[in-house]
Amino acid sequence: MKQKLFLFLILLCLAQLNSFAQVGKTFEAVNEDGCKLSYKITSDNTCMLMRNEKVYQKMTKIIVPDYVSFNSHDYKVSKVEPGCFHHMENLIEVGIPSTVNRLYSSEEIVKEPFGNKGAISYRTLWKYGIFDGCANLQTVKLPKQMTYIGELAFRNCKSLESIDLPDSLTDCGSLYGGVFYGCSNLKFIKIPDKVREISMSCDSEWTITENDKAIHMEERSFGFFENCTSLETVVLPKRIKCLKGSVFSGCMNLKEIRGLHSQVQVGYGTVFKYMSKIRNRKEEIIKVFPFENCSFDYEAYKRTFSYYAEGKILNDVEEWQQKKEFETVAQYQARVNKEKRDAKLQELIAKYRKEYIANAEKNKKLSFSIGNYDSEYNVFPLTDTSHGTKYVKVPMADAPAFKENFEKAIFIPTYDVINNNLALTRLDVCVNGKTYQSEQAAIEDNSDLAIDLGDLDMDFGGYQRQNNSIAQKPTTTIDRTIDQNIPSTSADNKQTFAVIIGNERYTQVAQVPFANNDARIFAEYCRKTLGLPAKNVKVYENATYGTMIGAVSDIQKIARAFKGDINVIFYYAGHGIPDEATGDGYLLPIDADGLNMRVCYPLSQLYKDLGEMQAKSVTCFMDACFSGAQRGNGMVVAARGVAIKAKADHPTGNTVVFTAATDKQTAYPYEEKGHGMFTYYLLKKLRETKGDCTLGELGTYICDKVSKQAVITNGKEQTPVILTSVGVNENWRTMKLK
Repeated sequence: MKQKLFLFLILLCLAQLNSFAQVGKTFEAVNEDGCKLSYKITSDNTCMLMRNEKVYQKMTKIIVPDYVSFNSHDYKVSKVEPGCFHHMENLIEVGIPSTVNRLYSSEEIVKEPFGNKGAISYRTLWKYGIFDGCANLQTVKLPKQMTYIGELAFRNCKSLESIDLPDSLTDCGSLYGGVFYGCSNLKFIKIPDKVREISMSCDSEWTITENDKAIHMEERSFGFFENCTSLETVVLPKRIKCLKGSVFSGCMNLKEIRGLHSQVQVGYGTVFKYMSKIRNRKEEIIKVFPFENCSFDYEAYKRTFSYYAEGKILNDVEEWQQKKEFETVAQYQARVNKEKRDAKLQELIAKYRKEYIANAEKNKKLSFSIGNYDSEYNVFPLTDTSHGTKYVKVPMADAPAFKENFEKAIFIPTYDVINNNLALTRLDVCVNGKTYQSEQAAIEDNSDLAIDLGDLDMDFGGYQRQNNSIAQKPTTTIDRTIDQNIPSTSADNKQTFAVIIGNERYTQVAQVPFANNDARIFAEYCRKTLGLPAKNVKVYENATYGTMIGAVSDIQKIARAFKGDINVIFYYAGHGIPDEATGDGYLLPIDADGLNMRVCYPLSQLYKDLGEMQAKSVTCFMDACFSGAQRGNGMVVAARGVAIKAKADHPTGNTVVFTAATDKQTAYPYEEKGHGMFTYYLLKKLRETKGDCTLGELGTYICDKVSKQAVITNGKEQTPVILTSVGVNENWRTMKLK
């Protein structure tokens, strides 16, 4: 018995020694695509993907699996070697395994002797990002649970146009940033809300001169988006605290930074330079500002309403929706829900709008000069450098005295917010005891006032009431697969133009879940999968009536310039609404209330405008319903009790229309996918076929999939409908978008 026990212990020790011996061992394994990748064992059950420059340099696609086998044992790929793919210039697509949650940069220290014995050495410290210098990289699939991406991760990835950063990301380049430095094709990016600070990175560089043995050290800084020359739009995290360093330096086309407000600290970063001899040292501090050599006018933006109010509103909403100490869960849920939060948002917008106007008005000085009287219209033009020209109505009999005594005039201004800025909408002028009034300016666009609360957490104290018991608050995980790794084409579809409208953030009626995402991703498929040049794709988010009219007017001008030799794609996601009196269908602008039809866009007018262009083809996609129901449940306008059957409008010209539902049905969201259900299956078919399908095949697929999934997911019918003009007859079935 003792002998057997002794033998067992020996075998156990040998097994453990063998296990320890495996740690640190390198091996190769082939992935599903037949690519041979290199690994190193890091523990009994985990391994790390290793850099293999000679092998990886030849590859265009590397998909790293979650698990690999070696010597009949499975190892989880839990790490990727720091800087693993840097300067792999042939790489086009990379997939990081879901088992990895942090991507690190590499550090390389090079030491070389210099000159005679005793001379000071030469030293360089460099950092390499994980994909640093991958000039042809276009697609990167990152794990949903990733929390950290190291500095300079995508430096000089010049072919990268877009990337979905995981919502779980908390540190993006840590305090160093430089993550997208030199990504010259990057146009749009959203930074996850858990990231709090965006800064710059520093590399230390030491050099020496042979004669006087002087040392020169410089900390080279790389801004987070520095030299992203195509970057147009950045969405900052809602809880971001500061921007510093040369974050946007060299972003020559940057137009919009969403989420930048007065609560975000914008400050200088510092770069240190040292020039020294052996005993004498000089230090120079250079300050770098986030918007140096950048087209974004920060000083002008600081004067906008969004900058003034957005951060204050977010703070107030977060404070309002915190559960109080002496409040039950049931009481909290009665007080705080989405509808009441939306109402609170509108209340706060009105509060800060009034405050913004009052504060800005204090700093405005009026200094008008008078022009020549226009006797045809009985007006005087009054011009001020900061307010432009106002036309004041003055009867002809009063005109001479008005002009003679103008220097003693008293100005009474009326201000409002137009296009996100303070604007003088009316001017009263008092002269000789009489008051004369200017023409009042129309409020053209207040869409920027619809501040996006996004996914700010509702604090239920971690609980919500279900079946008279306390249960954990469920979380909805959105599958973003359809939004990622969008197939690309080499085709140049330069004769096709797309007008894309996504109306989500309504100011007076219920929101439309995912409508903005619908519009953005459909635009990406137009550019990448259908091959439309970027300049041919116009996207309008949260469009007012004027914006919608302008969008159609612009495509009409293009059609006239090309004498009709174009194809047009028109896409709309948002509310549709019927006129209760006539049954006519309308597209609802984001600032309309659904009761005044004069400021809604008639569907019949849209079809007429598109048909009269005489384009070779017009394809419309309408992810909206016109029964008065909202996307999901309930009515668009609270005063409307039931859905009504909208009158059918027929397209004209060479037009094919795909609508999301019949005239009395509701267009539902597909919450698991983060899209409208109609749009999701439209995108899915484009993805599966890489855009190479006929409209007949596309229509059959959408109708079949949506009608089935709507019943499964919502328990209600939703049947897409295809309408065609007389001009296309049955020929539409063989037409293609690509």
